[in-house]
Amino acid sequence: MPVEPNWEQLLSGIDFTKLPEGDNKAPMMETVKKEPPESKMVGRKVFVQKVVTEVWIYTDIEGKSFGHQGIQDIVVVGEMQYDDAIKLIGERKTRRRKSG
Repeated sequence: MPVEPNWEQLLSGIDFTKLPEGDNKAPMMETVKKEPPESKMVGRKVFVQKVVTEVWIYTDIEGKSFGHQGIQDIVVVGEMQYDDAIKLIGERKTRRRKSG
């Protein structure tokens, strides 16, 4: 069984009065304009693979413990033009939204 840390001992010596008051706002993120990666791929032949990941989580009825299992599979679609690959992926995403 893990030992619970002694928080008083761990936090002793830290002067919390010097910490600034927060405004509960997320910090501003820098926006960096990058060239979209797909622009380098236009007109090229690509090798397409699909990675399928399933995560199953089960919890006891009282909610006191849980378990999980994962399954991952790779489906090799093959070689095709970049534009065809993007079209295939877009069609697949649309089809899943309608059925799910």
